[in-house]
Amino acid sequence: MKITLTINGQEFPLRIDPNERLLDTLRKLGFFSIKSGGCEHGECGACTILFDGRSVNSCTMLTVQAEGHKIQTVEAEGDHPDHGWKKTDGLSVIQQAFVEVGAIQCGYCTPAMVLTAKALLDRDPNPDEDQVRDALSGVLCRCTGYIKPVQAVLRAAAVLRGEEVMPVNGPIDVTEALKPSDEPVDGGVPVTNGKGTLTETKILPKLKIVDPHSEMKTVGHAETKVDAVKLVQGKPAFVADYEMRDLLYAKVLRSPYAHAEIKNIDTSRAEACRVSLRCLPGKTSTSGLFHSRTVPPDPGPLDSFSLDHKVRFVGDRVAFVAAESVAIAEAALDLIDVEYEVLEPLLDPSKAMNEGAPVIHDEPEFVNFDESDPTRNIAAEIRIDIGNVEKGFAEADRIIEGDYDVPKVQQAHIEPHVVMTYWDEDDRLVIKTSTQVPFHVRRQIAPVLDLPIKRIRVIKPRIGGGFGGKQEVLVEDVAAHLTIATGKPVLYEMTREEEFIGARTRHPMRIHLKTGLKNDGTITANEMYCLSDTGAYGCHALTVAGNTGHKAMAIYVGDGEYRKDPNIRFYSDVVYTNTVPSGAYRGYGVPQGFWPVERHMENIARELGLDPIEFRLKNALRSGEIHPFSKAWSEGREPKPETIYTIGLEDCVEQGRMAIDWDHKFNNQQWHIVPGKKHLRKGIGVAMVMQGTAIPIWIWAVPASR
Repeated sequence: MKITLTINGQEFPLRIDPNERLLDTLRKLGFFSIKSGGCEHGECGACTILFDGRSVNSCTMLTVQAEGHKIQTVEAEGDHPDHGWKKTDGLSVIQQAFVEVGAIQCGYCTPAMVLTAKALLDRDPNPDEDQVRDALSGVLCRCTGYIKPVQAVLRAAAVLRGEEVMPVNGPIDVTEALKPSDEPVDGGVPVTNGKGTLTETKILPKLKIVDPHSEMKTVGHAETKVDAVKLVQGKPAFVADYEMRDLLYAKVLRSPYAHAEIKNIDTSRAEACRVSLRCLPGKTSTSGLFHSRTVPPDPGPLDSFSLDHKVRFVGDRVAFVAAESVAIAEAALDLIDVEYEVLEPLLDPSKAMNEGAPVIHDEPEFVNFDESDPTRNIAAEIRIDIGNVEKGFAEADRIIEGDYDVPKVQQAHIEPHVVMTYWDEDDRLVIKTSTQVPFHVRRQIAPVLDLPIKRIRVIKPRIGGGFGGKQEVLVEDVAAHLTIATGKPVLYEMTREEEFIGARTRHPMRIHLKTGLKNDGTITANEMYCLSDTGAYGCHALTVAGNTGHKAMAIYVGDGEYRKDPNIRFYSDVVYTNTVPSGAYRGYGVPQGFWPVERHMENIARELGLDPIEFRLKNALRSGEIHPFSKAWSEGREPKPETIYTIGLEDCVEQGRMAIDWDHKFNNQQWHIVPGKKHLRKGIGVAMVMQGTAIPIWIWAVPASR
């Protein structure tokens, strides 16, 4: 049907499908600031436009509904100020504020936030913070935590009202910050003699003086993101923003069963529906066993094919399809006939190693690593003993144990997994992909495609969030196989549903902790057993679990003689189950370890009647001490002792202690009471976490000759 859209003040006569989404129409016209989060009902808000001045989600509207209305995208907001001999008005006030305050991180949702802010300020030029947060809440952001975008909108509002604002990189007036709080630390009861206040304790913030900003001194100072101007304009920066002639669109047929053998795949009905459609079924179309760990030599089993004769979780791959449109590709999936032999699924990790449990990886091509054992569904096994743990428990006055479950969660980056593949003019396969590990993609995919590495070029544009979830080969091989099969460029973009059923998650873990203690709170021995669920494939199985113990069990070493020679045990079994595979996620195993450890330390402190801060600091690792795990484990490599030269824990705790007024509030029953609300109580707590921030530098003595 024919319609005319008014976009950014310009009319666009169009011929469209009646069922076409406004989001898709706008992107076809080149308005790439309108993003897709892979959702279907406007949950993410990345596709926000202004529709007659109101912010709306373009993915929830049909294009035909927009005729006769005014559409505005961020492309009309502002421009780069310098186009050679042609000058422009530059960025809009809102865009400039986002750039100046550092409100742009991945930049995927930035255009939507800019438009949402414009709609808010057009109707209310003087919003408060709550109103700004409410307006921005319709645009999901996984990077910023909203603090900087809120600051940017409030700054832009002030500028638009004609108010003077402080330069972002200029000197800051700390007069207000240096004023003591009006609320006294002692809870509002200053000491008096009836003639006025005599004493009152208040806390000033800690200030750090830095050198004045200059071109030669940038560390410790705010710097504008190098591509902030591009991102705030919504210019093409992400994989799906790039166009190619004769582009095909890929889709993946996924398993409806958790565990099944594929007996037969018939693609004839699908291939007959369109000449341009191409299906790749089963294992016969692909080669090369691989997995998605990111450093050579790969510390983990090789247990994955691009396509296999067996599916191991609901959402596992069955066949690949490429067609001239997404609609045709999706229709083709429904026409592929698959005959399955359904097998007993293994869903409970605690039963994975039981005799008689279903064996998930029985393929003869499976390549073991270290202590993996597919016959017992073990992807990795870790056994670390430091010191003499049994002796430490024998010397303890008390032993306290606890069990803790860490659940499965998903990274939920707003940009889905997306990749484009094509042959370039030098007959190289180009893989343009939203990945965190471009060199590992090239290394891992080369044998799978039967191509030498030098004939593969991986391009990593901007990533719309990753958080570890894009540290795997999850989409690159799909598009690459289809480009090889068709000779044409292929785009594959996951839907939000596929992200949840077919991507990766944090490793869920069941953890048992056992701690030996003296009555004064000295830890004599500490033990963790971790049952980690890697799901259907061993993605990062060994290294994530190793990090769980390596970081979380190293922070509390004991005191006195136990500090000199800590007694620590960390055992872990990483098992396969017929569930969505686990992988890398922010912290890489550390959150799974510290969450139970800190709960456990809190329980111990309460049971012994100790101040939780003092108890932790008494046993915590200190500067100048050797990291206990560095002497015992290094992901399958020879361990080398690492000295912790700086840790900063005590200073950090002291600052936090004062900031939250710990000494007044902890164990103060009166403070916990909420006046007038007997059913409520105020709480206060503390947790400590240690995370490495750099790769150790090894120095070897190398013989020299003259």
